[in-house]
Formats: sequence, C-alpha cells, structure tokens
Amino acid sequence: MAIDTPPTQPVSEASSTPSDPGLDQTRLRILVVDDDEDLAFLLAKVLVTKNYEVRTARDSLSAIKSAIEFTPDVALVDIGLPMMDGYELARELRKILPEGSCRLIALTGYSEEGEKEKARDAGFEEHLLKPVNLATLRKAIER
Repeated sequence: MAIDTPPTQPVSEASSTPSDPGLDQTRLRILVVDDDEDLAFLLAKVLVTKNYEVRTARDSLSAIKSAIEFTPDVALVDIGLPMMDGYELARELRKILPEGSCRLIALTGYSEEGEKEKARDAGFEEHLLKPVNLATLRKAIER
C-alpha cells in the first residue's frame, strides 16, 4: 500500500479537533518519525483515534523541520533512519527544542545488547521494541 503524501504531514484534519467535547482541550502533540511510510501512517492514525494531535516525518531532516514548526510534546523515533539515524536525530532535537519540552521515545526493531543504553545516551527517555503493544506505547507517551 503506497500513500502519496509529503514527508512531513498532518495525519488528518480531524486530528486538530477533539473527538469528545468533554475531553481536555490540551492534547499531546506527537511526532512520529519512521522511514516505513505505511507503519508511520498506521501508527499516526491509531494515535489520532486516542485523541492525540499527530504529525509524521519519514526522515531525520523532515523530522527536524516538523519539530521546529509543530513543537511536539512527544516524538516517537525509529532508530534505523536513512542519512541520519535516530540516535543522531535525538541529539539534534535536544539541541533545537527547549529543554524538557519534548519526550523522546525510541520505537525500534533494534534489540541488541546495549541499545537501551545507547538510546538513553542519545537523549531518549524510553526504548520500545517493534511491534509495540498499544497500551505500552500509551503509558510511555503519558509518563
């Protein structure tokens, strides 16, 4: 399934309007960064249904641009990105975003020994393995 969309994008117009008027109007803003277009789109769609405002980026440069414009509260970042990997992206995001403004969560298939420590050293607060359980992901986002 190919989705013809720009690299950095809002997931849907619905993502800017709360689905339940009784819910808190200050929704978390989430940036999903993954070079797997289908996975990023699917994850973003699921997060929108949970009342998060979501944007996606397919590479690190688009993610940096989106982070500056969108100012996410949380960034879900794949480690295996082309050109600039997720570790380097995390370090860059730490430089450009105000301190403490964005939680970084590595969402990756990398499970080798030392990966969690490497992620922590790069600035990630969490290291979650794909495929991630939605309840686990939501707990990490909401911490």
